[in-house]
Amino acid sequence: MDEPIEWVGGQPEGPRRRRWPYALVPAALIAVLALATLGWSSVRSTGRSLGNAMVPYSVSVKGSWSSDDKVVGGPISMLLTVQNTDPRQLDGMTLRLHGLSSSWRIIGAGPSAQISGPAIFFARALAPGKSEDLTVNLMPVRSGDSEIQLSLSVGRSTSSITMKTSATSQGTTLTAPASVREATPSDLAVQPQLLYVRDLRLGDDASWDLQVHNAGAVRITSVTVTFPGLPNSFELTTTRPSATVDPGSDSVRFAVTLDPGDGETLTVHFVPHAAGSFHVAAQLFLSDQPDPIILPSGDRAVNFDVTVS
Repeated sequence: MDEPIEWVGGQPEGPRRRRWPYALVPAALIAVLALATLGWSSVRSTGRSLGNAMVPYSVSVKGSWSSDDKVVGGPISMLLTVQNTDPRQLDGMTLRLHGLSSSWRIIGAGPSAQISGPAIFFARALAPGKSEDLTVNLMPVRSGDSEIQLSLSVGRSTSSITMKTSATSQGTTLTAPASVREATPSDLAVQPQLLYVRDLRLGDDASWDLQVHNAGAVRITSVTVTFPGLPNSFELTTTRPSATVDPGSDSVRFAVTLDPGDGETLTVHFVPHAAGSFHVAAQLFLSDQPDPIILPSGDRAVNFDVTVS
């Protein structure tokens, strides 16, 4: 016959069973779900970074310059064609320009690019097998030889992607050599065309339209149109686009920016206050240069005649 169990300590009855705090279960579940939601993006990002570090992504890259002629003050583009040769999707890419000297300035990039110093983030995702054309616009500000080092990473990470440039060449950096020369007077050039009405009416608003096309190799940062010897009876009023017109002056300065190949129409409005026949000359000064440009005809001014009646 089994003996009865004796409780140590003289307790009148056995220890009570612990009850599970069921009232706390909903709160605990909510806390777990919240932590899972908040931590998922961090865990996913960490997992992706670890995966990239263990098995680096790989892409195929072809690079070139938009022009072989690189000149101080002339914007130029670095062109990269990136093909995703990895089985994983690239959720955006960061292009880093290492050791970019003060001889260069980054002035733009695309598509869907965000520039932060020498790092450029391209937001578009790139599926396996797909290609993307990346463009980085640079401005050389000093002459000389340079070697710009490039690297790519997935998203905004710092883990470099392996870049294949040929069947036998690959690495985590690319080198873009560049030789920049000083600008010459011929690099700052425009092709102007003047549109005007020969017969004007006294006191009526009139205008001269000057079509300017940057035919040079460098960026034009302003165009100043001067009318030397313009009779006082011609009152310059407004312009399009907005420009600086000093009262009583025969000079109008347009703060326009024209890259090579760009064009703009500069309009000067005026009112003639005297009748007669008048000879008008218009000179163009580019980027605040002290001398007017020499036209293809060899002249330094556009000359035309008007009659006011």
